[in-house]
Amino acid sequence: LGYGMNYRYFNMKINGYYTSWKDKSLLSRSFQDPISGNDTRAFIKGLDALHKGVEFEANVQILPKLNLGLVAAIGDWRWTNNVNAAIIDDETQDTLAVVDIYAQNLYVADAPQTQLGGRLVWKIAKGLNTSLQYVHYDKLYAEFDPSSRSDEADIGVQPYKLPAYGLMDWWI
Repeated sequence: LGYGMNYRYFNMKINGYYTSWKDKSLLSRSFQDPISGNDTRAFIKGLDALHKGVEFEANVQILPKLNLGLVAAIGDWRWTNNVNAAIIDDETQDTLAVVDIYAQNLYVADAPQTQLGGRLVWKIAKGLNTSLQYVHYDKLYAEFDPSSRSDEADIGVQPYKLPAYGLMDWWI
């Protein structure tokens, strides 16, 4: 669901989303089986996830040759169920075990769920611009190792949350 407005010196867009992902399959990175010492992988089937959030973008011309842009994306992405994972031997492709994976309510990994930023664009001359942009990122969680989520004591323990960080870019 979204809304936008576009005027001569100002434009903005705001969107909200609510997405239910069903039966996502994940292949975990390799890890060493503590019993055999062999490299193994975990194949996880049937994970469901819920992604919801709001995204905002605006641009305003503050001077004839200077624009200010703002962006914000605030999300809440979580796994919504627990499943079984097949632990597979990389060498033989045999299924070594099937374990319970307690993923319900864990944050989805590998993308920051909060982004806030601003950008200044200066139009130096026709066809020549320079821009300075800063974006702050937060709520970025590490991918969880399925083999470490099979103990009921791990229920509700979130994966590692990386520290918030920001990136500044300047280009011509």
